[in-house]
Amino acid sequence: MIIIQATSQHVPVIARMAKETYVENYSQYYTGEKLEKLEAHVATYHTHEQIQADLDGGEQVFFVCEDADREGLNPLGFCQVRRKTPRQVLPELSAEYPEPCWEIRRCYVLRGNQGKNAGSLLMQAALSKVKEAGAKTMWLFVLKDNVNAQRFYQKFGLENVGHSFFYYAGTTSLFVKQVQAE
Repeated sequence: MIIIQATSQHVPVIARMAKETYVENYSQYYTGEKLEKLEAHVATYHTHEQIQADLDGGEQVFFVCEDADREGLNPLGFCQVRRKTPRQVLPELSAEYPEPCWEIRRCYVLRGNQGKNAGSLLMQAALSKVKEAGAKTMWLFVLKDNVNAQRFYQKFGLENVGHSFFYYAGTTSLFVKQVQAE
């Protein structure tokens, strides 16, 4: 398995995985009339154009985990980190965190590839990148009922410090890690 810091050539693969993993993880929250909102969300935030714009903006980094097979490289998952404070996303948050802050915006492994260490490799790459960038805080939101993801992030030193609300999926937990320079 290899981790690659994504460039423009990886945008189609990231867009495909972003769409697939978003639908896998959130479709249960988009029932009935809300199904159109799922399609609109995917069509807005998981397109080639949006991912390319995120890359071009300079404040976000994507990593791709790939595994070699007989047919070449097989993408297993991706991780997106961006320089952003929790308060920029959630203005009503009362806590202050040391800046600069980096958010783990997305860290997903395709369902058929889970349990193969791809997620851990992606998190290690993300943590290395934010340390290299001088981050003092790394954070993310995790669905409150996604206990497996919460345990996964806790293995990397992120702690559950509170709750927020995610429009489509209900309550989320805010996980934060104070980053130590190496």
